[in-house]
Amino acid sequence: MKSNNISSKKQSKLINPSDTELNTLLEVIYAGGIPHIVIQDTLKTSLRNFYKYLETNPKFKEEFNKAQEIGIKTL
Repeated sequence: MKSNNISSKKQSKLINPSDTELNTLLEVIYAGGIPHIVIQDTLKTSLRNFYKYLETNPKFKEEFNKAQEIGIKTL
């Protein structure tokens, strides 16, 4: 019986969204959109990939967090 190597995980590609996609994402979240739905609909990627992108882009991460804060107040 052959066992699968659980240590070899598929490497997910780091996303590279366009400025238009990022601006659309922020606009919808500022308006009170639900972040995980907007991320999946706009960027067509998983949340895991998106949060990896945030970790490599601290300036956008700051902007994203601000949008979430304001979006919550909008609701």
